[in-house]
Amino acid sequence: MKKVNSYLLAALTAFCFVNTQQVLAAPQQAPAVIYVTGYAEKEAIPDTAIVSLGMETSAGNLDVARNNNAVVMNKLNSAMVGLGIPKEDIKTTEYRVMPRYDKNGEKIVGYMVTNNLKIKVKNLALLPKLFQQAEAAGVNQVSNVEFTCSNTATLKSELIQAAVANGRLVAQSAANAAGAQLGKIKEIRINGRYPSFSIVRPENVRLMKANAADAMPVLEQGSQKLSESVDMVFYIEE
Repeated sequence: MKKVNSYLLAALTAFCFVNTQQVLAAPQQAPAVIYVTGYAEKEAIPDTAIVSLGMETSAGNLDVARNNNAVVMNKLNSAMVGLGIPKEDIKTTEYRVMPRYDKNGEKIVGYMVTNNLKIKVKNLALLPKLFQQAEAAGVNQVSNVEFTCSNTATLKSELIQAAVANGRLVAQSAANAAGAQLGKIKEIRINGRYPSFSIVRPENVRLMKANAADAMPVLEQGSQKLSESVDMVFYIEE
């Protein structure tokens, strides 16, 4: 009898062990989630311009090429300061000296010097005078003119908040349609870009001799549409 009870006890122990292992090994069901993209946009009026101006000079002698370039760029720098643009808003972005070779590419026949300045203009009313002064100084290069806002960080924050609110609204609508309750946010991904403003390319800006003393180029910044999107994941509660 004791022997039979031992067999029965061993069998029950094995059964319990197997079932316990099955319970522990059973995969847990992942919580239900919903994926949405929140979007927001707004019109912004730029209040700042970033202007890239420069000078390219060529001469058979390196010192002559450098001197001719320096004369123009020094005049430009002085003119910008004279317009009331702070020195910290005038930055050299490129200074390059390159040899020029003959048609066989063997002998140096001259040198080319390139010098570019990036100028931040916080008073857009100065733009016409800026281009007039640049032309008077002898500048022969305009890389681009970019309109932007001084408060891009604030604009981005406002757009992100609006995009998140939009994403929650979309998720709530989807949950209601599915007969479920919207839960907490599991994940938010922001695209990480700052508001992008348009750039006027060189072909749209020419420094040319004016026919009259008061004839100056006028650039309108207009208003620009900025947008932001966020990817969001919400839990769904049955």
